[in-house]
Amino acid sequence: MQVVLAVEMSTHPFKSFLFDGILGLSLDGLALNDQFSVVDVLMGERKVERPHFGVFLTEGEDGEDNEIAMGGHNPERVLEPLTWAPVVMADMGYWLVRIVAVRINGQELDVCKDGTCHGVVDTGTSHLGVPAPYDAEVADLLTTPAGQLKDCRLAESPAIEIEVEGYNLTLHSFNYMRRLPLREGVTVGSKQGVYIPSNETNATLEHRSSADAVPEANVTGNGSRSVGVNASENVTGDATSNASSNGTAEEDEVRRYCRPRLMPVRLPAPLGPKLFILGEPVLHRYYTVFDWGQQRVAFGLANNRRNTMSAEELAALRKDGGMLPKEVDMLLMQTTTERGRRASPKL
Repeated sequence: MQVVLAVEMSTHPFKSFLFDGILGLSLDGLALNDQFSVVDVLMGERKVERPHFGVFLTEGEDGEDNEIAMGGHNPERVLEPLTWAPVVMADMGYWLVRIVAVRINGQELDVCKDGTCHGVVDTGTSHLGVPAPYDAEVADLLTTPAGQLKDCRLAESPAIEIEVEGYNLTLHSFNYMRRLPLREGVTVGSKQGVYIPSNETNATLEHRSSADAVPEANVTGNGSRSVGVNASENVTGDATSNASSNGTAEEDEVRRYCRPRLMPVRLPAPLGPKLFILGEPVLHRYYTVFDWGQQRVAFGLANNRRNTMSAEELAALRKDGGMLPKEVDMLLMQTTTERGRRASPKL
């Protein structure tokens, strides 16, 4: 098959990538021609019997590997019968399905009540894309205080239901939460998100975004004031100190939050404006099968450790609070010194 090669690459961002290339599995509308399409070439050379491929994605934990099955799917990777949803506007090249409704904690949101919502099933997106400006509302509904949790995927937070034709995609904190708790006032992600300029999409840039910081707290119930953190400060959450009226240092309360892995999507018609991107938060929970011939996508609960964990095991993990990723252990051991006093490290 035909491929595109690079003879030179800049250090940024390619040095940080853990992959060597991109395997394009979109429909014909996004391929340069059929010689650049993996599925077209495999079918043309009679290397596979059916124009299907199945995708099993994990977070690389619990000894589980990722897998793509070409020419069909691996039934050992799925816990239930597959349910198919038709692809719409297939000529555009995307694995695009119609979204009937979106619910959080059982309550339907207004975003899809007009029947114009769609979702792109995308193995190359690490977040759940939500059309702006609705992404801010979804983020608010899913953000929860972290308490003593080190792993926010263990948070007790609302479920998201994304209803496609014939099937409900239900996501829990294990699927959609950022792993690390974030201090109040810290921003993450891109406020612009997935964006194509147009009169319609430009207007949404003025609205709040899921990438905005959790609003800084005002006076709490006991009358004390909690001081937030500017976006430029250390996201490890090291405690800061202020001088009290008698000149001594006083440690401020540090609030930490669990926040969802969302990004705003700002695309004009015909894909937008109400386009969701069903990335890794969906694909980590559901085994997906893509049917090139009949242009449809199937979903089934993936046979992975997270989906087969018992309630008792999950309760034990929550009680323990989880573990921090190895790569941030040293970062969290750092402390800050202010006014000659060493503050205790906090996330």
